[in-house]
Amino acid sequence: MPYAIGIDLGTTYSCVGVWQNDRVEIIANDQGNRTTPSYVAYTDEERLVGDAAKGQAAANPTNTVFDAKRLLGRRFRDSTVQSDLKHWAFKVLEGKMEKPEIEVDYKGERKRFQPEEISAAVLQKMKQTAEAYLGETVRDAVITVPAYFNDSQRQATKDAGVIAGLNVLRIINEPTAAAIAYGLDRKKGQGEQNVLIFDLGGGTFDVTVVEVKGFDVRVIFSEGVARLGGADMDAAMLGVIGKKFAQQTGATFDRVDCNLSQLDIESPKHSLSTRDSTDIRPISQTHGPVKMTITRAEFEEAIRPLIQQAEKSCTDMLSANNIDRSSLREVFMVGGTSRIPALQDSVQQLFGRKPIIREPDHAVARGVAIYAALKTDASKLTQLQRNAIGAVKVIDITPHYFGIGLHEPYSATSMFNRVLIDKGLPVPYSIVKRYHTSEGENKTGIQLIITQSPRSERDITKVKMLHNKYLPINPRGNAGEQIEVTFSYDGNGVMECILHEISTGKKTQLNLQAD
Repeated sequence: MPYAIGIDLGTTYSCVGVWQNDRVEIIANDQGNRTTPSYVAYTDEERLVGDAAKGQAAANPTNTVFDAKRLLGRRFRDSTVQSDLKHWAFKVLEGKMEKPEIEVDYKGERKRFQPEEISAAVLQKMKQTAEAYLGETVRDAVITVPAYFNDSQRQATKDAGVIAGLNVLRIINEPTAAAIAYGLDRKKGQGEQNVLIFDLGGGTFDVTVVEVKGFDVRVIFSEGVARLGGADMDAAMLGVIGKKFAQQTGATFDRVDCNLSQLDIESPKHSLSTRDSTDIRPISQTHGPVKMTITRAEFEEAIRPLIQQAEKSCTDMLSANNIDRSSLREVFMVGGTSRIPALQDSVQQLFGRKPIIREPDHAVARGVAIYAALKTDASKLTQLQRNAIGAVKVIDITPHYFGIGLHEPYSATSMFNRVLIDKGLPVPYSIVKRYHTSEGENKTGIQLIITQSPRSERDITKVKMLHNKYLPINPRGNAGEQIEVTFSYDGNGVMECILHEISTGKKTQLNLQAD
């Protein structure tokens, strides 16, 4: 029987699950691990993915790619991409249409890959892991994305799935998936309640408030921070190591000189979640072995600005959406970073209650596996599966605003932004607007500006533009002809805009890419 799998495509680790009988099975990879590093490495002989790629990263840093999720759907000159260039040993170059491309040595040649191809390799690994467990070919899948992902990032994730040989049934927000897992774990008979999902993963932070009623999950609002997660905690740990190295040797710390792998950085971080101190011993080619002790207090001091950033994000998002903290019945923490005691204490102080932490590494994968079963053709499910998930309903929301640039009255040049679709509306959602051509537009075409801004801005240059091009229309038409434009979000949270010339019947689907 064909299965639909759920894949949590993470910045640092990925995970795959499948609904079997009346429960979710989080599937172990060929190393026996239920999470797989989102690493892809290239050598003279082969391409490595997952544990094998991460294991050789220290010896092959310039050809080992990680955190590629941070590049999906971005442009090379984006400020966050530029800041990440210092973080990676591999080369990121400007490619076609200003998209970033990753350059590596592979089988004796210099090769360039798009971020979608790197993520596709990780997704393909998840597909193979599921197939080895199920004993049959897998095609259908649901893939997670951070709640803040914009249209191009969501589309890039879908494209990566297609490259991996998957039929992507749906893209779902990570905190929504976690809420589904939380909802199904609740005791029967529990009434309606608002729950906050605090999702601090490897590279991203999402905070989402959901209404859970029975097995139903309705997203009230969801916000995110693009660059806040375990990778930033690792960078803080690296700073602590560098400071201690300098104190003991009098020299500037050099990660390459000490042959310090990512695992060497993550290991003390993990240890300090259960211990007050830990010892590490980097071996410098210049200074020899340098033994150092790192305390939990030192690490917590280093990550305090990151925790404060998460706290501020939570308070700002609750305030912006008029959510009273007292209305939140529970706080559910997911993501491996939630194991850090200082973060748990922060959440408890912020919300006045101890957070629930249940399988933080697998909660999102469990939820997306349930959702994958929901999206599977019911005829492909067993009666037991249909009975188990038949009561689950999920309502997600539009992740961003959707608007249009319009001319000021009596002006041919001055334009302002008008929001047409608000953030936070149930998906799918669409709206149809009719406009009229002005004098001369039939010959020059319509300048159609599609925007993504939380307010109606008088100065169009101050908002994010997804489309700003002239579109040719019927040259024989007269001024005042009707143009119908459909703005919509599909169930994946992906935007679509279609222009319809009423007089000719011609329809044009716009390619929405941020200018």
